[in-house]
Amino acid sequence: MTSPTLTPLSRRRLLGGAAGLAAAAVLAGCGGPAAARDAGPPRRGGVLRVGVTGGGSSDTLDPHSPATNPDIARTLSLYEPLLHWDDAYTLQPAVAESVTPEPGARAWTAVIRAGITFHDGRPVTPDDVVATFARITDPADPKSGASQFGILDDVVVASDRSVRFVLSEPSPVFDQYLAEYSCGIVPADFSLERPVGTGAFRFESFTPGQQSAFVRHDGYWRPDQPWVDRLELINFSEDDARINALLSGQVDAIDQVPLSLTEVVGSYDSIRLLTSETGSWLPFTMRVDVAPFDDVRVRQALRLVTGRGELVNQVLSGQGAAGVDLYARFDPDYLDPSREQDLARARDLLAAAGKPNLAVELVTSPIQAGTARPRRCSRPRPAAPGSTSGCAGSTPRRSSPTSTCSGSSRRASGTPATTCRRPRSRRCPTRRSTRRTGPTRSTRAWSAGPGPSWTRGAAPSWCARRSGSSSTAAAT
Repeated sequence: MTSPTLTPLSRRRLLGGAAGLAAAAVLAGCGGPAAARDAGPPRRGGVLRVGVTGGGSSDTLDPHSPATNPDIARTLSLYEPLLHWDDAYTLQPAVAESVTPEPGARAWTAVIRAGITFHDGRPVTPDDVVATFARITDPADPKSGASQFGILDDVVVASDRSVRFVLSEPSPVFDQYLAEYSCGIVPADFSLERPVGTGAFRFESFTPGQQSAFVRHDGYWRPDQPWVDRLELINFSEDDARINALLSGQVDAIDQVPLSLTEVVGSYDSIRLLTSETGSWLPFTMRVDVAPFDDVRVRQALRLVTGRGELVNQVLSGQGAAGVDLYARFDPDYLDPSREQDLARARDLLAAAGKPNLAVELVTSPIQAGTARPRRCSRPRPAAPGSTSGCAGSTPRRSSPTSTCSGSSRRASGTPATTCRRPRSRRCPTRRSTRRTGPTRSTRAWSAGPGPSWTRGAAPSWCARRSGSSSTAAAT
């Protein structure tokens, strides 16, 4: 199997592709890209149009099963969990004003924020919270966050404003599970035909694979938010189309600027880039219950084969740092061990495992920035005969809904096993990640003003300025 590849987008091609769109925008009187100028203080009102990467006919408004970047954007706009992660990766109250453990941490109590309401004006009640988690953990239809609630025995109403979570074992970090964006609180009678939440925007329209439109939730509990009156999320499957839409003024902001194009895009006076360091990581994973990865020596060898600095430069265009096979770099107790390339040691480990001529195929996909190029550098190295070095890219955002695990299939007898990437199911087999690059930098672009920022578990933070207009629109 061969990997899909992305055609390089040069500055010449970028300008050429945008020229027709920009001209059309100007002729229509809608305003094309303008030279950067002082936006001044933000003013309320207006429409914010955001170009979002990916999506398709399977797009959904389900708050508990977001699967693509547009799904996540909709989830963050319409719904909110009990808690949320702020930009400093610390837990903050959201629908709940507090979540506290009982002694021993085998039960937690969440107190619902006073006065918080859904988009239809109804108050959020403990019954709604109970129904939300029953929906997420429904055995007949478990949602994407169900696996992390395996220790959740029961959710019961504790008072007219509080809910008690009863666990099968102590968990000092259960509040972190409640802060996942896929745990948005919805009414007990929630329906996808009438998607109601507590988020900054309420539903207006939705066309799968194309775009979504939301309007300001006037009863939002955060004072003076959001800033804009209307939010439009527009799907783009191709980098070229998304960037050209920004340059032509068809959208006000985009996400997922290709890492190799940040300098090209940022060279325009009318474009501003937001580059934020993230905790994102994208591993090549191994089925530890299937040969050859059931041998720890093979796993250790693969970790030692990769030149991580080379991966950062080639796969991430320098927008990242070498990973050390551990995630959660913002965790206070994060370990930062040294992991250097050691081809001689890798060769010895493979020989000891009886697989001196092991070949591993890495199959990648251009689902997000950094995921299409790793296979290009996963070629046998002369310095390490008999092995094919794998290299890991990294997505710009941890909130990637397309994380995957590696399946392993046996070829004809006597030939090496092959690992191939496939979408992860809710019940992914036992796996262990190999090596990865990270942390990475997440880059978004917007026209002559601040742009959207989505981070793992964080409430959406929006701001944008219409290119070619003296008015400013922003929302947080």
